Amino acid sequence: MIMINCIQTFTGQHFDIQYPDFQIIDIRDIAHALSLKCRFNGHCKTFYSVAEHSVRVSMVSIQCHKLWALLHDSAEAYLPDIPSPVKFLFPEISVMEFNILNALSMKYNLPPYHQSQIHIPDKILLATEARDLMPHPDTFDCEGCEPLLKTIVPFTPHQAETAFLNAFHLLTNYKYINHDNHPQFRRRM
Repeated sequence: MIMINCIQTFTGQHFDIQYPDFQIIDIRDIAHALSLKCRFNGHCKTFYSVAEHSVRVSMVSIQCHKLWALLHDSAEAYLPDIPSPVKFLFPEISVMEFNILNALSMKYNLPPYHQSQIHIPDKILLATEARDLMPHPDTFDCEGCEPLLKTIVPFTPHQAETAFLNAFHLLTNYKYINHDNHPQFRRRM
């Protein structure tokens, strides 16, 4: 049966992008998809994944916002990474992202997502990414945020996926296990 509004995920789920079901969300799908999506719509000097960006934003966020910082771009696991100027032209995309983030908050029992929770850490990372990864870093509006001191050396997609899952593990009570390249999750006791 073909489902028109659905995409098939890495774990084989059929995810309805228009009416997301929180029970279908799987962190493995998010980590895998984001590890294979390049930031800046691919216009950086080298491949740099959305998953790695999310891990780095989480690392510079205050403790109470670290999990949302890690998950803030999770809608991009199910939708394309659409640059902000394009989103302004097609507001229905932002509505779909909002609905996916709401489903995510239900799945992991999080308070509703507000971009203000991670705005400054995201801008700090943007300043760092622009400096280290973009051919013309001076064209980004980082709102006065200074880049981090350490230079970004991008992860491979596999490293980014693993880092994302491990960060999720540290911030929640889930344990990532990789046996024979078959990622699984189990609840830690």
